Amino acid sequence: MLTLQGGTLLVSLILWCIVSSLRVYAVSDRNKLITAVTILLGLLPFAINLWAEAHLSALIDPAGGFNLCATFYSNLSVTTLTRLVIISRSCAVASDTIVVLVVWYFIPSGFRGICVDSESVPLTSYLWANGTVNFA
Repeated sequence: MLTLQGGTLLVSLILWCIVSSLRVYAVSDRNKLITAVTILLGLLPFAINLWAEAHLSALIDPAGGFNLCATFYSNLSVTTLTRLVIISRSCAVASDTIVVLVVWYFIPSGFRGICVDSESVPLTSYLWANGTVNFA
């Protein structure tokens, strides 16, 4: 059963993975190995949350004339859910760490052509390197 909250989470996870992977691919001079690792680590939280959403069940409880709906994970122990959360978040952190390290490693090469001796160089010249704007 896919809830609105779960669907929104899944969409945000897949978009985050796509944007991070495209950034790594563009910044790392099209290095396919680093990009593949970033994609795999970014897709794991999506896959884990999709699997968890598939095990979600709903319970409608008529209490006092109101129909209350509660969701719960059927056939999943607290230990299993905790392990899934740890794996999912660890992969997301690892993917983001790769993005930051790739940007730190590859971006300084774009700043070699910028003259830093002059006070008249605008800030946009420092942010503009190799035809891309860098917000790192």
